[in-house]
Amino acid sequence: NNTKPTSDLDFGQFSAYIQDEFKITDNFKLTAGLRIDLPMYLNDLEGNPAVDALSFVDGEKLNLSEWPKSKLLFSPRLGFNWDVFGNKKLKVRGGTGLFTGRLPFVFFTNQPTNSGMRQNTVQVTKADDLASFTFNPDPMYHVKNDTKGYFPKQAGTSAPSSIASIDPDFKLPQIWRNSLATDIVFPNDMMLTLEGIYTKDINAILQRNANMINPPAVYFEGSDNRSIYPDAKNYAERVNPAISEAMVLDNTSKGYSYSLSAQLQMPLFKNFNAMVAYTYSMAKDMSGNPGSQAASAWSNNLSVNGPNNLDLSYSQYLTPHKLIGSLSYRIEYAKYFASTFSIFYSGYHSGSFSYRYSNDMNQDNINGDLMYIPKDRSDIIFVDKNGFTAQQQADALWTYVEQDNYLRNNKGKYAERNGVRNPWYNRFDFKFLQDVSMIFGQTKNTLQFSLDILNVGNLINSNWGVAKQQVVSNGSLLNYEGQAGDGKPTFSMNAIGYNKDNPAVQPGYLPTSTFKSVFTTSSTWSIQIGLRYIFN
Repeated sequence: NNTKPTSDLDFGQFSAYIQDEFKITDNFKLTAGLRIDLPMYLNDLEGNPAVDALSFVDGEKLNLSEWPKSKLLFSPRLGFNWDVFGNKKLKVRGGTGLFTGRLPFVFFTNQPTNSGMRQNTVQVTKADDLASFTFNPDPMYHVKNDTKGYFPKQAGTSAPSSIASIDPDFKLPQIWRNSLATDIVFPNDMMLTLEGIYTKDINAILQRNANMINPPAVYFEGSDNRSIYPDAKNYAERVNPAISEAMVLDNTSKGYSYSLSAQLQMPLFKNFNAMVAYTYSMAKDMSGNPGSQAASAWSNNLSVNGPNNLDLSYSQYLTPHKLIGSLSYRIEYAKYFASTFSIFYSGYHSGSFSYRYSNDMNQDNINGDLMYIPKDRSDIIFVDKNGFTAQQQADALWTYVEQDNYLRNNKGKYAERNGVRNPWYNRFDFKFLQDVSMIFGQTKNTLQFSLDILNVGNLINSNWGVAKQQVVSNGSLLNYEGQAGDGKPTFSMNAIGYNKDNPAVQPGYLPTSTFKSVFTTSSTWSIQIGLRYIFN
């Protein structure tokens, strides 16, 4: 009987900041500051008595009527700037401190949305149950012969099949960041900048499912001896089988990143400048939270023993190597005109992926378990499938493994989440600026025309640039088929293009190479034209 059944979030963040600068010597300055944040949850929540009565893994109880506790978060920081010789030819700068941020607020609204008090989520998987779901114009209609309490007429009399909650001690994201850099000026105003940054997670975001049992002490035989959960068809891996997820928004301190970069700025001669820079980065986290809701941010994390048992892995946002450069020439003429010609280069690894099985091997009801990489041909058992014999699949897999750098160098190990890098990506862009200046009184105004040619090499020659960008052919190489008589897992290799309904016409083929070339709008040239008016 709620006329406006919406899930509201009224959130406030109160902050105070104090900072002072200390001049230790004429060429050494120290800056100290302290920021204090206090999150406030300003609206009330409705609890669900049916959820209150439930217990989850290790006896945990979930209270959907409470927001996290509001706690002061202290973020001190300290920085320095040292002009070593007092002539700006050598500067050393850096700092250390704690920094507090926010998170996608959908992770907060998940709790009132999935409490079962304003909307109800039902997952029906059995054909017999589905047959009883006939259309009725009354949204409160109760399913005939319903003994499971689907679509309760009164909120709070049953728990939804997908619950989301927040740990009462949850804290906003917080990191500890450190930096150290130096700027060195050489003759002819050439400047070299070296910088290192290290970041450690203090309160990172982590989703966990309180309704999933701990990994059982039942394992596969052989080299891949991961845990086997109970029968997935009966949801026996859940504490409460009628509930798919009971998500809890929590914190973790496991996670870090660092980067090392060098930049050289070179004025080659008058009005002609060049720059080149390289950055090496490393980042590992427990979860990149790859989803817009609690359940998807949890289930989309690939793992060996389930998303509740994640290892510290490469961040999905990591770009380990990046090289950029530019050349720019500006010429001024006829008093009111100037032309600038620039060329830009960028090169980097264009993303990452994970080798995984295409289905649910460990029976935790989450598809896409990380793959075990066989140490040799005898370390994996194939079955005849999709028109290919076990021997044909074994030959194809080993051909694939030997040509793939990651698989070849990690035999006998579990594949890492986001462990494989896409090929190196090269691109050149061209920019032209034409300035037309005018004097109004004592003020100089400029009308500026711009022309950008993105991926200019591809415009000159269709075979240049990144006309054929490479992407992974198939990250899901294998399909789990069951256990052999000795308890070892058996597999089939996923055929590309195979049509099981008409294999004679479309038999498919087994992949033998990691990457394939594709044409995309980002891999061909494009032009942008702009006009700007500058008032000074």
